[in-house]
Amino acid sequence: MRSTLVVKSERKRIVYAPVYTPFRVDTDGEAMVPEEIEKMAHRFMLKGRVDCIDVNHDRVKSGCRIVESFVARKGDPDFMEGEWVLGVRILRDDLWESILKGELNGFSFGSENVPTRMAFIVDLLQPVLGAGRTEPGATGQVPVHDHSVLIEFTEQAGIVPTSTGATFGHTHRIARSTATEEAFGHSHRLVLNINC
Repeated sequence: MRSTLVVKSERKRIVYAPVYTPFRVDTDGEAMVPEEIEKMAHRFMLKGRVDCIDVNHDRVKSGCRIVESFVARKGDPDFMEGEWVLGVRILRDDLWESILKGELNGFSFGSENVPTRMAFIVDLLQPVLGAGRTEPGATGQVPVHDHSVLIEFTEQAGIVPTSTGATFGHTHRIARSTATEEAFGHSHRLVLNINC
């Protein structure tokens, strides 16, 4: 399992991570198809928004700069086909330290776009399940670790609330599709394999 954030050059302070992954339900309960992700990635770069990187959606430019932007192709060793990936140069020492500590561990796309509802007809012979593990947690009151995950989705692609498996004597509640709730001073992102 790969980390969300890939540090390819500590000397240059360049990190890579997906901005958006096809068909993955985000925290707003929405998902995008690969063609729309590609259009979004191209529009972003055509507008020259290479300095539009904030921290935790505070809408304050961080001083970091986008040095690469691409849509991952089939066979990419680090990223899933169709993911929009950014390479960002981290110029501030405090942000670089937060990345090395695992406190900042990925990109989160913010937008004021209007979503388009799409209807799909799916015949389910069994509940849709997501199984996998969380990404490793790097901060908090326990050592670096992960948790097993088994999630059932509703017909509307929402999550049936549940908890992770226990590790180091604790679990995390899961109520959304991209991350666990906090416990012992940390939370985890989810990595799921969907089985229909």
